[in-house]
Amino acid sequence: MKKVILIAIMTICMATAARADLYVDYVDDMEHSLVSYWQSTGWFSGYVVNDESAWDHENPFVGDYEAALAAGLINGVTLNINASGIESGADDVVGVGFLDKNGFDHDLGRIYDGDNILTLDPTWIDGVTVKATLYLDGWLDTYDSASINSSALTVDGTPVPVPGAVLLGLLGLSAAGIKLRKHA
Repeated sequence: MKKVILIAIMTICMATAARADLYVDYVDDMEHSLVSYWQSTGWFSGYVVNDESAWDHENPFVGDYEAALAAGLINGVTLNINASGIESGADDVVGVGFLDKNGFDHDLGRIYDGDNILTLDPTWIDGVTVKATLYLDGWLDTYDSASINSSALTVDGTPVPVPGAVLLGLLGLSAAGIKLRKHA
């Protein structure tokens, strides 16, 4: 009898309590480069700039993201960008922009050589596009560059519990209650 009640309680706990997981969309072998340099050619002098490089991330969350967001089950969203070729202490200044699901562009700030972990607002994503942009720092830059080696979009969240699992847990508890009544 005690075994039946214990199993029923465990079933309910397992059906209703979900744990948070990390869902990751990882993009590597990107070879996205950003370059600008000063060019002087006769009558023309000015910057030659390849200052934009974009790549896409799909939302890695399993289940209904919007329902989980509305239920407060999304704990956070991060973007980890691994960059190289950015000279520290020089005029190399590289920033990252993020295009959200509504088409609004958000400036996430500067990135540096190595791993850069940027925090995103969870309401920004659904299917997403991430855009890296080179910003020039000053008029006398002679050379700016950066390479984006990899990028990982991570969602920390809990899927919305499946109604069938909750119902199954409640049925187990009901069966335990009926069995308890018959023996009492």
